[in-house]
Amino acid sequence: MPRAIRFIFIFITALLIGSGVRILKDAKNIDGDGMGISFLGFEINDSVAISQVPYYAWSMIGLGILLFIVITYLNFKWTKKTDESK
Repeated sequence: MPRAIRFIFIFITALLIGSGVRILKDAKNIDGDGMGISFLGFEINDSVAISQVPYYAWSMIGLGILLFIVITYLNFKWTKKTDESK
């Protein structure tokens, strides 16, 4: 897998995990009916109920971890494929 693509996916992984952790941290300071959730400047939901905030946060963290696992698998598969052709 080319280095630039790996970097982009790892960067997105870090952003997903960081956003999930930030949402969990901000969930303690909710005032009103709910909070807005956004990722990379795109609003996902503008009024998430307080009871649903952990679901959104853990979903982002889980997606980040899953993306990291997929990147690692593809990297090893790509490396093995290029090593066999030499």
